[in-house]
Formats: sequence, structure tokens, C-alpha cells
Amino acid sequence: MISIHVSEIIERPIDEVFAFAGCFDNDSAWRTGLSARWPIISGSPVEHMPFQETVTYLGNQFTFQGIIEAVEADARVTFRSTNATMPMWGQRLFEPVGNHTYFTYELTIEPTGTYELLPTLTSELFTRLIRHDVAALKQLLESRNLASHKHMGDMELAMA
Repeated sequence: MISIHVSEIIERPIDEVFAFAGCFDNDSAWRTGLSARWPIISGSPVEHMPFQETVTYLGNQFTFQGIIEAVEADARVTFRSTNATMPMWGQRLFEPVGNHTYFTYELTIEPTGTYELLPTLTSELFTRLIRHDVAALKQLLESRNLASHKHMGDMELAMA
């Protein structure tokens, strides 16, 4: 069993971070190797919402089906695989820190096949991948912030 916890402060309000990162429809914008995503039901997350995705990692392709188990608005989304090569479950946690968000991505994997033979390496590889993904999420959401500030600054100059 491998448990991974990656956290990052995202300089955006919690409702905006939750609206984007809590909705699995947006995963392809920030998750590495997500080559196909089929929201069986699209939209904001709700309990018992099924999903299916294909992830390519280290030359291996994994297709799995999962379900969103619990949703607490602006707080967390939990999920688990229902049919996967490597069973997994996890959650995305959202905590307010002033006007920013402390985002945590937790994932527990039950390695199989080659990944089961080298658990330390498997843990390091998946941790590196999730760190990269969370950093990409942070950059994506914070760059939206910069763009909106620039746009607002342009509007203020035009009004002066």
C-alpha cells in the first residue's frame, strides 16, 4: 500500500479552487498523462458520480473506472476506483488560508505487477507525478489571477 500526500497553497479563494479542482471534468488541464477522460456524468461533483479515465505513465497505459464517494462543498472530494489495474482511492482537500486555499491531493494505491515489486520506487515516481500535477494546478489557477489583475488594470487605465 502506498499513500501519497501533496499540498500547496494556491493564491486563489477557496470557492474558485474548489470549482475548478473539485470538478473532474477539468483534470485534463492540469494532470499529467491523462490521455482520455469520460465523465459518465459531466459537471460539478456529486456523490456516487461515476467516471472513467485513461492515464499513460512511464509508457504504461491504465484505464480505470471510479466513483466519487463524497463531496463537501469548498472542503473535499473523495473518490475510489471501482475497476482498475491498481486499486486506488483518495481525496482532494480544500482549506481556507486567508483569501488563499491550502490544497491537498491524497492518493492511496495498491500496486500490482511490476509496480508491486519495487514499492519504494513506485511511491517516489507517483509522488513526483502528483507534485508536478499540483504545481501545474497552482500555476494554472494563479496565472488566471494575474491575467484578471492585468485586465482590470487595463480597464482602470482606459477609464482614467
